[in-house]
Amino acid sequence: MDFERRIQESVARKKILIKSYLLREEGEEKLERIIHAVLRSCGREDLMGPIYACMRELVQNAAKANLKRVVFEEQGLNPFDEDQYRFGLEAFRKSLASKRIQHYRPILHARDVPFYVKIKWDGRVLLLNVENYFAMLTVEEKRIREKFIHSHNMDNLYEFFMTYGDSTEGAGMGIAMVQILMKQAGFDAHNFTIFSDPIRNRTSARLVVPLVKDYSEPRVRFAEEMKRRGVEASVLRKEIQEGKLDFPVFY
Repeated sequence: MDFERRIQESVARKKILIKSYLLREEGEEKLERIIHAVLRSCGREDLMGPIYACMRELVQNAAKANLKRVVFEEQGLNPFDEDQYRFGLEAFRKSLASKRIQHYRPILHARDVPFYVKIKWDGRVLLLNVENYFAMLTVEEKRIREKFIHSHNMDNLYEFFMTYGDSTEGAGMGIAMVQILMKQAGFDAHNFTIFSDPIRNRTSARLVVPLVKDYSEPRVRFAEEMKRRGVEASVLRKEIQEGKLDFPVFY
């Protein structure tokens, strides 16, 4: 009952913050109830299936990203060294077995290596963010961007997995799944974005769910700002990272 009361209080404020370390079955159930309450408040319960599936995948990815860094540190490995990175991936894959995950749970708590789910909405838009406090490595970002490109013109999950699936952990398969699910729900593929910020050392995955037809999405406003000022995209991204330009990338 206390959990339900806190959900209702957060829904009334139209802002939710969740801090966690690893997502267990109980956590998945709570996340599902929270997403349902939010979508009900927005009058979009019809989106429950795809939005919850997307958020569950993003939360799992954030938890795995944190776990990967802890495993690398425990092994004394340099993730920027290609050979050591491959060796670390093998150790990380072994850690994904349930017993090993339980071993790392208190370590993640002791080192305070959480992920955050941040949700806020108003009458015009629903923003859902999943953040973890590690910037993506170059090799990770490269693989994820490749999956984004490959899945951009695909609307069928089965087709994508049969064409581009592989067994490499961290290859961005879940990310591609989220992009395709968003498109199947009727949204532009760009309504799902990932930002890796090496200055603040964090990565944020964001879903943008417009609640009105005339909502101007962040990417559209970004393009308009570039045109108005006559600058390259890299200039605006740098200003966002430095906090000089207020854009709904992190909040």
